Parts: sequence; C-alpha cells; structure tokens
Amino acid sequence: MFKKLRAFIYAAFGIALSLACGHLLASVLGLLPASLWGMLIFSAYLALPVVPSKKLGSAIDVAMVYMPLVFLPICVGLVQYGDIVSRLGWKILLIGASSTLLLIVVLGMISQRLLIRDVLPDGAEDD
Repeated sequence: MFKKLRAFIYAAFGIALSLACGHLLASVLGLLPASLWGMLIFSAYLALPVVPSKKLGSAIDVAMVYMPLVFLPICVGLVQYGDIVSRLGWKILLIGASSTLLLIVVLGMISQRLLIRDVLPDGAEDD
C-alpha cells in the first residue's frame, strides 16, 4: 500500500516539477505553451536512465484510469465552437490526419534506426 502511494507521490512530484520547468521555459522562450514544455521535459526525464520505470508503474496505471477526464475539455470545446468546426471541419480533419501520418512515419523511421543500431554488431553495416 505505502509502496504504491510512494511511487504515485514520486511520479506526481516529477510531473509537477516538469510542469514548473515548462512554465519557466515558456516565460523565457515562449515558443510553446508551458504544458508542452513540461511534457517534453517529463518525456526526457523518462527516457533518461535517471529513474527505473518500475518505480513509476503503479502511478502510470492510476493515471491511465483517469485519462478520459483529460479529453473532456476538448469535447466541450467542440460543442462550444461547433459553428467553426462545421465550417472548417474538413481543414481541421486534413491537418490532423496529415500531421498524425507524418508523426507516425517519422517515429517509425527513428525507431527502426535505433533498433538497427542496437541489433547490428559493431562494425557491421546496414543494407
């Protein structure tokens, strides 16, 4: 019980710290919103071998249960600005689909290169 609670508090502290750093970066650089800066910082935090992923597992399980609540504001926005969505819906759909496809392709290429680099022995070349 206390082990899961400690892991959850640890993950919540990491997220809050990442968001605070995101606010700092957003005020200095201003290129992205603070939440996106925080998400990038937290992603880097998870990617680096700073903390074992097992330590965050229980907190992530709890977060996944409540994840649908995150998307409720999007639904409210769609209802509130329905007239704009109905006029420009095809453009929004085109932008969303093309950016998603581009992201999938780029991430696939990056992951293939990383996997090939890890699988091939030193000195061997990729065909």
